[in-house]
Formats: sequence, structure tokens, C-alpha cells
Amino acid sequence: MSPEIAARKEYYGPPTDIWSLGVLLYTMICGYFPFKGFTESELYRKIIAGGLNIPNSVSENAKLLIRRMLSSDPLKRPSASEVFHKIGVKR
Repeated sequence: MSPEIAARKEYYGPPTDIWSLGVLLYTMICGYFPFKGFTESELYRKIIAGGLNIPNSVSENAKLLIRRMLSSDPLKRPSASEVFHKIGVKR
């Protein structure tokens, strides 16, 4: 759930989708979710705050992409085309 949804704010779909893809990418690379909480409200607070810890074993390029995708500001998230370009997908 993106920060704007967790904060119950109005949101635009594509940046929220990029957030979800960022969570999926982080989970696939690290083997666990980027945000954890003992309660739902604690989890939402962490998502909204945007504190993200990426292990040192993750490449710098992957860290940069994940940080952009999981930006708490939806306007700072990359577009799908930018993500495809970063990972080398040709359309």
C-alpha cells in the first residue's frame, strides 16, 4: 500500500502502481518486505514516513531504482517507461 493510500489521500494510479512494483522488486531481491510493523497502524506509519533500509548486498543501481520507486512523494517516482529503460527492457 503506497504512502498516499496509507494516509488516505487522493491518489493517481500509475505512481501507486510503480510503488507496488518497487515493493515487489525489493521483496524479490531481499527476500522480505521493505516495511514491517507489529500492528497495521505501525506499518502504515512506517510506509508514510518512508524510512527504507536496503541491505549492502544489493547493487547500487538496484538501490537507486528501488529508492526512486519507493519514494514517499509520488511525483518523484519514475514512470513505467523509465523503469523499463533502467532494467534494460526494450519496447
